[in-house]
Amino acid sequence: MLSPTLHFLDGSVDLEQSMKGNYESLLVTLSVVTAVLASYAALQISRIVRRKELSIYSKWRWLAAGALTMGIGIWSMHFIGMLAFSLPVPIQYDPRLTMISVVPGILASAVVMHVLATHEGRLWRINISGFIQAVGIGAMHYTGMAAMIADVEMRYHGGIFAFSLLLAHLLATGSLYVQHRVLDHSHVSKSNQPETLLAALIMGLAISGMHYTGMAAAYYLPYEGTTRLHQDLISLEALVGLILLGTGSILIVTLVVVFTKQNTAKIQDRYRAIFESTGDAIILLDEFGSIQAFNPAAAEIFGFHPNVVIGQDIKLLMPELSTSLQDEFLQHNLADVDGGTMSKRREIEIQRGDGTQFYAELKVRALHEPDGKRFFTSIIRDLTEEHALQIKLLSAQKMESIGQLAAGVAHELNTPAQYVGDNLKFLNESFAEIEILIEKFSQLQNAAESGQITPDLLCEIKERIEYADIDFLRKEIPEALTQSLEGIDRMSQIVRSMKEFSHPGGTEKKPADINRMVESAINISRNEWKYIADIEVDLDKDLPLVPCFVGELNQVLLNLLLNAAQAVAEVYTEGQDHKGKITIRTDYESRHWCLIEVSDSGCGMSEEVRSRVFDPFFTTKEVGKGSGQGLAIAYSVVVEQHAGSIEVDSQVNQGTSFTVRIPIAESSLYDAGLVSA
Repeated sequence: MLSPTLHFLDGSVDLEQSMKGNYESLLVTLSVVTAVLASYAALQISRIVRRKELSIYSKWRWLAAGALTMGIGIWSMHFIGMLAFSLPVPIQYDPRLTMISVVPGILASAVVMHVLATHEGRLWRINISGFIQAVGIGAMHYTGMAAMIADVEMRYHGGIFAFSLLLAHLLATGSLYVQHRVLDHSHVSKSNQPETLLAALIMGLAISGMHYTGMAAAYYLPYEGTTRLHQDLISLEALVGLILLGTGSILIVTLVVVFTKQNTAKIQDRYRAIFESTGDAIILLDEFGSIQAFNPAAAEIFGFHPNVVIGQDIKLLMPELSTSLQDEFLQHNLADVDGGTMSKRREIEIQRGDGTQFYAELKVRALHEPDGKRFFTSIIRDLTEEHALQIKLLSAQKMESIGQLAAGVAHELNTPAQYVGDNLKFLNESFAEIEILIEKFSQLQNAAESGQITPDLLCEIKERIEYADIDFLRKEIPEALTQSLEGIDRMSQIVRSMKEFSHPGGTEKKPADINRMVESAINISRNEWKYIADIEVDLDKDLPLVPCFVGELNQVLLNLLLNAAQAVAEVYTEGQDHKGKITIRTDYESRHWCLIEVSDSGCGMSEEVRSRVFDPFFTTKEVGKGSGQGLAIAYSVVVEQHAGSIEVDSQVNQGTSFTVRIPIAESSLYDAGLVSA
C-alpha cells in the first residue's frame, strides 16, 4: 500500500517485481496543455499587476488571483497526469491529502507573482523565486502522490527524485527570467505574445516535466497486506469532478484576463485569429451560396487552398447543397436561423479534394449586415475521431451487455446441448443393442446357408429381440434424431445471433436486413424475458435492406429489448400465472423510413423520467445495474449517426413504447418532412 511518507530504494528491493504503469497519451497532452495554460494566465496577470493605475487593494486581489490560478493549474496538471496513469491495481485517493496538496503550489505561486509584480529583475531574486516555485511544484506533486491509496508499496529512486526537483528549478527560473525581461523592457500595453507564450511554455514544462520525472522515479512493488481501499476514499470518478473544477477555474481566470486586456482596436484581429486558428472549418457564404471566406481548418479538412474556392459556389465542396441557399436546403435547415440562431445539427458525407470521403457535422447561422444583406456562417466539424470514440464507447456498451447476457446465453446453449447429449447417449446404447442383433442375424444367415440352424441359436436371437425392445427403438430413435437436430439448430441460431451482435462498428454504412437483426436480438436476449413475458413479433416482409452502421444498430435493438424485459420484470415475476408482453414491430413506413417499434406492458415511467431518459448516465436502476448509457447511445446512434428519430411513449403502470425511424435513403430526410437535420 502507499504511504504518506517518502521511501527510497535500497539494496533489499527487487526491481524485477515492480509493476509497470501505462499512460493515456491524450490525457498526458491535456495535462501539459493545462500547465501551460495556467502559466500563461498567471503571467498575463503579472502584467496587469504592474499597472501603475491600480490601487493597492486591486494589486493584492490580482496577485491572489494569479497565485490561485497557477496553484490550481499545478494541482490540475498533476491529477490529470495521474488520471493518464494506470496500474494493474485499483487506485483511490485520500481526500484530506488530496485537498492539502493544492496548498504548496498556491503558496509558492504567490511568492513568484509578488516577485514578478516588482520591477527588480535581479538574477539572484529570479533564481530564488525559481527555487521556491520548484519546491512548491515538488511539494504539491509528492503530497499528491502520497494521497494515492492502492495495494502497492511505492519506493523512489533517489537520483531521479533529486533530478526532478533540479529540472523544475532550472525551467522555472528560465521562465521567470524570460518573463522579467519582457516586463522590464516593454510597455504594459504591448502584448509581446511570443515572449509571454515562451515563458508560459517553459513554466508549463517545469510543472509537467517535474511531474513526469517524479513519476519515473517511482517504483510500485507488490503488497500482500490488508487492503486499504474503502468507501471514504475518493474514486477516480469523483476526482474527475475536482479536476474539472480546477481546470474550469483556470479557463475562467484566463478569460477574465483576456477580456480585461481587450480594447476596440484588438477585436478585429482577435476574431481573425479565432477564425484562422479554430479546429473547425468555417465558411462564410453570401445569400446566393458563393464562398466569401475560407479558414485554414476548412482548407485542411476539404483539401482546397482558400485562393481556389473563394468566389466559387458552395456545391464545389458540398454538391448536395443547391446553388442558392434560398431553396430546399434553406427551407429545411435554416427555418429558424434568421436573427443569428444556429440551425440544428446535420451530419453529412463530404468528399475532399483528393477524392476521399468523410462524415462531418454541419451547422449554419444566418446573419444580417448593416445594409440588410444576409450572409451565412457554415461550421463544419470533421467527425472522424468522434465516430472512432463512439465505436469505442459502443464496444464498451457491448461488453456490458455481453456481461449481462452471458449467464442467460450459456443457459440457452446448455439446455439444447443437454438433451442433444442425452439423445446421443441413448442412440449410442440403442445402436449397441442393434449391433448385437445384426451379429446374431449374421450367424443365423451363415447357419441357414450351411443347413446347421439350431434351436439354441433361434432361442438366443428371440431373447435378444425381446431384450432390445425393437418396437420401442423403432419409435424413439427417430424422435431422438429429430430432437437432436432441433437442438443443434437452436444452438446454431444462438451462435449466429451472437456473431451478428458482435459485428464490429465501421465508418461506412452498409445495407442490412433489419428483420434479421431483430430476430438476432430476440435470440441472444431470450433468457432475459422468456420466464416473465411472451414476445410478439410483427415484421414487415416488404422492408428492404436499410443502409446503416450494423454494429451500432444491433446494440440499439438489444438495448431496447433488454430495457423492455427489465420493465416487465418490475411488474411480473417468474412463476406467476400471467406473463407480461413485449411486442416488436417493423414497418416500411411511407416507403421512406424503416420503423422499429419495441413496446412492453411493464412498469412504465413518469413524465420526469421520460423527459430525461436519453440523457447520458441517467438511470433509475440500482447502482451496479447499468451505466445509464444504453438509451443515450441509442439516441446518438439513431439521431446523430443515422439522421433518424427515436421517440418514447410511456405512462406509469401502462407500459412503454420506443419508436425508431431510420431513413431508407439520404433523400428521405427532407422528402418525408418528418424530421429536420
